[in-house]
Amino acid sequence: MKKAFIALVAATVLMSGAAFAEKVCSVKDGDTVKLCNGKTVRLDGIEAPNLRQPFGPDARNYLRERVLNQEVTMNCRDHGAFHDICTMQLNGADLQEEMVRQGFAFDNHRFSQGKYAQAEADARQSRRGMWLQSEGSIRSQEFGREP
Repeated sequence: MKKAFIALVAATVLMSGAAFAEKVCSVKDGDTVKLCNGKTVRLDGIEAPNLRQPFGPDARNYLRERVLNQEVTMNCRDHGAFHDICTMQLNGADLQEEMVRQGFAFDNHRFSQGKYAQAEADARQSRRGMWLQSEGSIRSQEFGREP
């Protein structure tokens, strides 16, 4: 009975959009993690190169170094069948902004409303991460398309 009550409370918090903390047990790629409670979370507002793209493994490794086995704070805007979409903070730092500012992800302005656009511009200008190459990387949805 106690476990059922705790599960009900946890589900209510998740569905309410309230911030909650959980430990990260694995990092799938540069914008997706698996929490120790079994949930998969996609970082909201950014898009990292996929693992088959240049800098995709680098993005995953950077995020892994930052959050693996760490307790992060999340605020979710959507709960899907395969993953939740959440903003994530580590010790008060916005991890989405950090990924973009370090050149390991794009600002996904469709969902961020341009929140990380300046961080992306800074990374491009400073030639960090994927912007070491003059043309940078290409967005995941464009990868593999014929010109």
